[in-house]
Amino acid sequence: MKKSLENYIRKFVREYKKNHRTITNWQEPIIGYADAHDALFVDMRDKMGKDYQEPTERLASANTVISFFIPFEESTVLSNTSGKIASQEWAFAYVETNRLLNHLAEGIKMRLEKKGYATVLPLGHSFEKEILSKNYFQRQTAYIAGLGTFGINNMLMTARGCAGRYGSVITELKIEPTPRPTEEYCLFKIDGSCTDCADACPNGALTRNGFNENKCVELLQSNQTIFRDLGECSVCSKCVSNARCRFEIPSKSQYEEESEE
Repeated sequence: MKKSLENYIRKFVREYKKNHRTITNWQEPIIGYADAHDALFVDMRDKMGKDYQEPTERLASANTVISFFIPFEESTVLSNTSGKIASQEWAFAYVETNRLLNHLAEGIKMRLEKKGYATVLPLGHSFEKEILSKNYFQRQTAYIAGLGTFGINNMLMTARGCAGRYGSVITELKIEPTPRPTEEYCLFKIDGSCTDCADACPNGALTRNGFNENKCVELLQSNQTIFRDLGECSVCSKCVSNARCRFEIPSKSQYEEESEE
């Protein structure tokens, strides 16, 4: 069941552009699995607020949370490296990828229910607490599902980098949890050697000394106004597009070689 499910997810993403005539292209997704009873889901409550529900509160018979990361095509990421305003290509990618994730989650739900497994979608997009909460929910779920570790920009660094979007579903199908990484991926957290993401923040929200959520939200809301015709589009992600970890997990040797050039 696990193999056929992963084949379905990869095929869905691969064919989405053709089926929906999108502007955006995507790379192959990566998929992870978390135990629905993992204590880390309890720990999310303080961050998410009163409306948050643990997987077993959403579905009493839940056994597994399936998490998936869909990386953007490199050209989309590179289009967003300069200036203070998010690129139009990045804004389109944000909106179209959210639609893809919704369609994919619904497709997984229908597929599993046909096999007899109760499945629900998480309440990841309905919180009153700041714009950032809805994105944090999916990234933290992906972390619990073993997809990567967090950089200082609060993005999850996966084997395919951090430039993309996350989705998840909760199901009673039991799948062995994906082991979480035992090593740190972020070079800044390892030895302070990389500050690419902080250096790229156009509003001073992210620095090597910490993160100012209000400054970040201020810029997200500004870009929402600029791209309001596209719908929900609270975007920026300069800290992602310019990060050394945007496409992969950076190595110390790679960082040193590029710094010397």
